[in-house]
Amino acid sequence: MKFTKLSLAILSIGVLSSAGANAATVYSQDNTQMDVYGRIQSVFYTGSADATPASRTYGDHSLSTSGRLGFNFRSDIGYGMSAIANFEWDVSDNVNHDSFDARYIWVGVDMGKYGIVKVGRMEDAIKPVLAATDIFDDWGCVGQAGNDDKRDAVIYYSWSDFGFDVNASMQLAANGQHVDGLLFNAPIAEPETADIDQAYALSAGYTLADVLGQPLSFKAGFSGAIFQYEENPRAFEARGYKQYATSVSWGNLKEGLYLGALLQHRDFMAVKSSHNSDYDVDGYEFVVGYALPNGVSIHTGYNYISYESDDGDETKASTVPLYVNYQINPQFNVWGEARFNVNTDEHGQNSFYAVTGQHYNTTVASVGLRYTF
Repeated sequence: MKFTKLSLAILSIGVLSSAGANAATVYSQDNTQMDVYGRIQSVFYTGSADATPASRTYGDHSLSTSGRLGFNFRSDIGYGMSAIANFEWDVSDNVNHDSFDARYIWVGVDMGKYGIVKVGRMEDAIKPVLAATDIFDDWGCVGQAGNDDKRDAVIYYSWSDFGFDVNASMQLAANGQHVDGLLFNAPIAEPETADIDQAYALSAGYTLADVLGQPLSFKAGFSGAIFQYEENPRAFEARGYKQYATSVSWGNLKEGLYLGALLQHRDFMAVKSSHNSDYDVDGYEFVVGYALPNGVSIHTGYNYISYESDDGDETKASTVPLYVNYQINPQFNVWGEARFNVNTDEHGQNSFYAVTGQHYNTTVASVGLRYTF
């Protein structure tokens, strides 16, 4: 693709003033297309919200303003196929990012009825299963492991037709990869990252298009990883994990009633830990929501998570998220969100905080404004 100065000027205008809430096409010629999308938001967090991006230690209120920018590319390569690519960044904010930080970066081929192949940075193939209850901005997903696992060196295949969808992924060796639930009960607080030797995932689903006027979807998946590890006397080490998950959803988040449920199990195989045993991360989530025609929607549910080692030590957390959103127009929305403790183990709260940065036994809240283009 060759850009003249005029083309670059048009691109700049498109980034700054695109009116659509979905991706806006800023270049389209000779069967080649480029779309741009993104968002700018500002979120106020209460002083009890220890896991906000500010990573605060004084219990004060905070305001986090951030942006996101992405590009989609598509070009016809013949034989009914298209070359595709995506690049999405978290851009500079007032807390964590001094520059652009890649969320997704991949390139692939859309083979039409034969599916899509992508290679690069993305979640693995169990992510579509987890998505049924991943509908909150800040305070949901307590009961699931894997929703934040964006990984490098992933090869991903997806196919969908006749109501079925199938996803498979393989990850090659990559260091410093995010692994939800890792290092629980570690002797010292460490980030949830591991050097992965190889990983794999598979999921499948079926959607009934019209059940009482709304789609009904069933999904199930499996994932696993083998870590690169060395004996370390100071900290937990794992040699990998296996995960199973299943979910069901009914309805549409944009209008009317929505129901979702998720059950997941992630089993870590330890080299050593503070308890010298393997441990499991088990969780389930239920969500219910309703979107009114005027743009107002409300969603709530129940999240449960437990960490249990094979020697019997267990820590549990139970929370209720509440989310109220007003979609004023396709570009602009405002929302308020909170998470309430139901039955979180007090004795295990320090372990939760060391790994997740979350005080599940306290009430946390946030209010946000977002412009989407």
